[in-house]
Amino acid sequence: MAGIGSIAHLVGTWTGRTLLWLTPGSTPLESPTDAAVYSIAGDRVLSIDYGWVYEGASQDGRLLVAPDDTEGMHMVWCDSFHMDASIMDLVGAAAGEAITAAGSYRLGDAEAWGWRIELEPRGDDAFQLRMYNILPESMGSAEALAVQADYSRA
Repeated sequence: MAGIGSIAHLVGTWTGRTLLWLTPGSTPLESPTDAAVYSIAGDRVLSIDYGWVYEGASQDGRLLVAPDDTEGMHMVWCDSFHMDASIMDLVGAAAGEAITAAGSYRLGDAEAWGWRIELEPRGDDAFQLRMYNILPESMGSAEALAVQADYSRA
């Protein structure tokens, strides 16, 4: 398996702001955010540990990003606000330095919803994480931006 290559420069500490949309088209809630990015597993996986605040309560999450010889790019994600005790597996691809991957989740016995995460480096001193909620197929599969986190090197 190849290493993290073009995203290795993201290793370090970061600060910024997070925007959270609870419903599509609503006014986003803004929070400070911080992140620590590590290279792990022999420089084959990037680990992004982040924190933010919702209604005064600290939230945190982890995103693991790795190239995959058979699936393009692979992400594994968990978050105290969005995921409860679940871990999401996402697959996707890289386009230049930007990486996008998609997974799914269920609300009870209902049809699966989609979730897409984009990681976009912006030079050596900034990056953005965007997370999209995707309606079930029976509801049209429309995507709505749910989270946008903009980071600058601390």
